[in-house]
Amino acid sequence: MYIMDLDGLHYDKNLISLLNGALASISAFMSEHYVEMVHSFVLVNVPTFISFLWNIAKPLLPHRTRNKVIILDSDWRNEILKLADPEVLPAFWNLPGEDLFKADIKRAVPFEKDGYYKDGIPKDSQLLYVKAASVGSVAVEAEEGQKLSWEFSADGNFAYGIYFSEDPKLENVDLMTAVYPRFNKVPGPTYVPLSDFIICPRTGTYRLWFSNQHAWIHTLKVHYKLETSNE
Repeated sequence: MYIMDLDGLHYDKNLISLLNGALASISAFMSEHYVEMVHSFVLVNVPTFISFLWNIAKPLLPHRTRNKVIILDSDWRNEILKLADPEVLPAFWNLPGEDLFKADIKRAVPFEKDGYYKDGIPKDSQLLYVKAASVGSVAVEAEEGQKLSWEFSADGNFAYGIYFSEDPKLENVDLMTAVYPRFNKVPGPTYVPLSDFIICPRTGTYRLWFSNQHAWIHTLKVHYKLETSNE
């Protein structure tokens, strides 16, 4: 059972993007690969606007995941006892003078806005457009042992991976060697650029590949940097 305490949550338009993007992708992943890992998702301390957001998010969730979501009402402190042992529920739920909930669980520390990413898109990045229902890639030549690093931002959902070939003209990644895990659905837009690197295992052509195959209309716009160095 996964319990989410929404105490202190305030309405923000970005919550819709969060539900439609990251949370929908996580739910789909859990449903596909770990169907029985989570018995139910229980929401407590629920603000009134959650019903509005839930009606938006519900159709986007897999059927089995959707049926596992339990939203408790204002009497949640009693209702939760029907679902979980008070020995494992956080003691900070107790009212003054009460000792019902026993677990010594600390509250999450708020992340201050001063720590939010503010740098935006790197000024020296290049731009790649990937049409709806299409894929696109950028290539760089690298030698064995060189460091291949990348950084990119996208304005919508996408898939990406890194592929190798000895043939610089080859663009079909199905015929190339994957040298980095392929992520088949990353929710966007990305508010913080994604970055990583590998040490090139062989000399040849490396492609940073993007897919926009799920889209019907939207052209994906990717700001990227793809560089090699002798580190």
